[in-house]
Amino acid sequence: MNRFKSHSKRFMWFIALLLPIFMVGCADKKGGATITTLRSIVVTPATASIPVSGTQQYTATAIYSNGSSRNVTATSSWASGTPGVATISSSTGVAVGLATGTSLITASFDGKTSQPATLTVNAATSVSFTVTPATTTIPVSGTRKYQALETFSNGSTFDRTALSNWTAPDLVGVGVATIANSGANIGVATGTAVGQALITARYNGRTATANLTVNAATSVSLTVTPATTTIPITGTRKYLALETFTDGSTFDRTALSNWTAPDLVGVGVATIANSGVDIGVATGVTVGQARITANYNGKTATAILTVNAATSVSFTVTPATTTIPITGTRKYLALETFSDGSTFDRTALSNWTAPDLLGVNVATISNSGLTIGTATGVSAGQSTITATYNSKTATAILTVTAAASTGFTVTPATTTIPITGTRQYMALETFSDGSTADRTQLSVWTAPDLLGVNVATISNIGLTIGTATGVSAGQATITAKYNGMTATAILTVTAVVPGPGPGAAGAVDLKSAAPFGLIAYNAITNAAGLNSHIYGDVALTQPGPGGTIASVTGPGTNDFGFPTLLKSSIVTDSAGVTPGMITAANNGAPANIAALPQLLVDLGLVYNDLFNRAAPLTQITNPLSASGISGGTFNAPANDLTGYILSPGIYTATGTYGLSNLAGPLVLDAGGNPNAVFIIRSTNVGPSGFTSTTGSVVLQNGAQAKNVFWVVDNLTVGAGTFFQGTVVAGHAITLLAHANVEGRMLAGALGLVSGALTLTDTNVITVPK
Repeated sequence: MNRFKSHSKRFMWFIALLLPIFMVGCADKKGGATITTLRSIVVTPATASIPVSGTQQYTATAIYSNGSSRNVTATSSWASGTPGVATISSSTGVAVGLATGTSLITASFDGKTSQPATLTVNAATSVSFTVTPATTTIPVSGTRKYQALETFSNGSTFDRTALSNWTAPDLVGVGVATIANSGANIGVATGTAVGQALITARYNGRTATANLTVNAATSVSLTVTPATTTIPITGTRKYLALETFTDGSTFDRTALSNWTAPDLVGVGVATIANSGVDIGVATGVTVGQARITANYNGKTATAILTVNAATSVSFTVTPATTTIPITGTRKYLALETFSDGSTFDRTALSNWTAPDLLGVNVATISNSGLTIGTATGVSAGQSTITATYNSKTATAILTVTAAASTGFTVTPATTTIPITGTRQYMALETFSDGSTADRTQLSVWTAPDLLGVNVATISNIGLTIGTATGVSAGQATITAKYNGMTATAILTVTAVVPGPGPGAAGAVDLKSAAPFGLIAYNAITNAAGLNSHIYGDVALTQPGPGGTIASVTGPGTNDFGFPTLLKSSIVTDSAGVTPGMITAANNGAPANIAALPQLLVDLGLVYNDLFNRAAPLTQITNPLSASGISGGTFNAPANDLTGYILSPGIYTATGTYGLSNLAGPLVLDAGGNPNAVFIIRSTNVGPSGFTSTTGSVVLQNGAQAKNVFWVVDNLTVGAGTFFQGTVVAGHAITLLAHANVEGRMLAGALGLVSGALTLTDTNVITVPK
C-alpha cells in the first residue's frame, strides 16, 4: 500500500510537470477550432530622425501565432520615453519633435508592448514654406488640390496641408474661388467665378501663397467610363465620372456623383458603391444588363454593364514560389479567374495567413491597409502563404533564407534634373544571396548640399517619399538612413533644360505609319459586342482583297474598313469625332487602299531600323545597375522591368521582358529633355517578347510617349495596364481587358500571316501628338 502511495505521488508529480506543456500545446485549440494568439507588437520605422516641429508617422503591427499580421496603429496606445524631446499621439502614432535629443517610442496593444523604436530630433531649421502648384488654371466649378510643404536645412520636407489654415482671397472681392479647410478635401480649391484668387496657407506663423486663375470655360459633357463592359457574378468594375470643359480640361467627379445601377426588369443585376474609397465600384449580382448612372450637379451620364453567367474556375496566389531573406518583403496578389477568361484582384478582400510546419514563425503577412498581402521574413525556413476568399483557399510557398545584409544603396547613384523637376529615388538593401529589399518607405530621407543654398528637397511622406524636387542650380547629396545604415546619391540640379536633341538613341522616323493607332497584317479582332476607341488611323496591310484602311485624320471622316474581323471596333479621331463602326459596308477610299503596300514596306523599314541599332553592352541585372546609364543589355532570360528607372537610350534583351508592378512601375526619365528617345527591344523570337501583367509605364521629367519605342516579336499588354509608347511588333499584339495605350500598336511588321492584333475588351489607343 505504501509502495502504491509512493508511486502515486511520483505519478501525480509527473502529471504536474506535463500539464503546463500540455496546456501550451492546446492553447491554440478550443472545441476543435484554432485560436490565434497575439505574439508580439512591432513598431516601424525602427529608427527615424526629424527636426524640431517635424513629424514622424509610426506603424504598429500585431504578429499572431498563425503567422498573420495586421495594422493596429489606430487601436494601440503610444508612448514617448522622453516627452520633452518628442510627443506622440496616443491614437494615431504621429510623433512631433519638440527639442533636440533622442526618445524611445513604444506601442501597446492587447496587453503587449513593442520593442522601442529610436526617434532622434535633430537641429535642422526651417528654411521655407511653400504652396504647390505655384500657378494653375481651372474653370468655374473646376477643382485643384493644393499642398503646403515645409522644408528644413537638412533637405527634409514635411506636408503641412492638414495643419494649415487655408483661404482664397481675390483682389476684387467677387469670390473667385473657395478652398476647403477641413476633412479629406482640405486644400482643395473650387472655382466659383471668373478671375484670379490668391491661394493662401498659414502654418505656425508662416504664410505661403499660390496664384489660381479661374477662366470662363464651360462644361460640355459628363461621361461615365468605361462606356460598356462585361463582368461575371461577383466580378467588379471601377467606374469614373468625368466632366469635360471647353478649354479641354477634365475633372474627376466620381466622388461627388450619386451612383445608381438600375436594370430594366428589376432583378438587381448589379450594385454600385456610393461612398468611401470604393465609390463607383460596381459588383455583378445576377445575369443581365444594368445601366450604370452617375448624377452630378444636374448632369447625368450612363454606361452599360453586362453581367454574364461565367463561373469561377480558379483562385490563385502569385508569385507561386519565391525566396526572401530575413526582414525582406514580398507583395502577394490573390486572383480569381472566371470561365470567360476575366480575372479579378481579390487581394484586399482575402484573409491572409503565413503558417509554417514547425511553428517557428518563419514569416508574417499583413492583413490590412495598403500593405495587405505583403509578407515579411522573420526566421529561416518555409512558410505557406495562404489567402482565403469567399470559401476559396489558395497557397504559395515562401522560403526565408538566413542571408546576411551586405549593402545598402540609393538608386539612381547620379542623375540630373532641372529646377522644379523631380526624381523618384529607391533605397535598396542587398543580401548575401543576391536578393534585394526595397527600403524606400522605411528610410529617412534628406538632401543636404555643400553650400547651404537649398539645391533640392526630398519628401518624407506618403506615396511621394523619396521623391526629390529641384529648387536651385547646384549639387545635393541625396541621403537615405535605414536601420543604422546610410546610403547616398548625387543629384545635380540645372538652371536650364538640356538641349533639344533626341539623345544617344537618335531620332526615329515612323514614315507613313505615324498617323496610325492600329496596324495589323491579317486581322484586327475585338471581343464580340464591345467597342474599343482608337484615336488614330487603322489599317490591315495584307495584300489583295483582305487589306483595308480606315483613315480618321479629320472630323467627320467617313472611311470605314472592310473585313468582318474588324467588326466591333470604333474608330475615333483626335477631335473626338466618331465616324462610325468599321463594317463590311465600305472598303475605304481607293486612294487609301492604294497606300497600303507602301505602308507595309515602311513598317518593315521602321522595324529593321529599331531592331538593328547598336545597344550599349553595359550589363543590367537589377534596378541599381540601370542607374545613370544611357542604354544597356539585360543579361537574364526573364527581365521584369518593375521598379526600374531608365534614362534615355537603347535597351535590349535576348529574352522576354515583363512588367509586374511588384516593385512599382517602370519609370522612363528624360532628365528634362522633352525630345529624349527611349528604345526598348527584345530579340527573342517566339511566343512573346514582352508580357505585362499589372505593371504600368510612367513618364518623368519631360519624357513623352511619342519618343518611346518598343521593338518585339510578340507583345501582350496586361489587363488594366496603362502603357505608353509605340510598339512595333514583328508578329502579334494582344491587349487584355481595359489595357489603355498612349502610343501606337503596330503589328505584323514582318508581313506574315501571324501578324494579328487582338483587343479583348474595351481598349483605348491614343496616338500621341
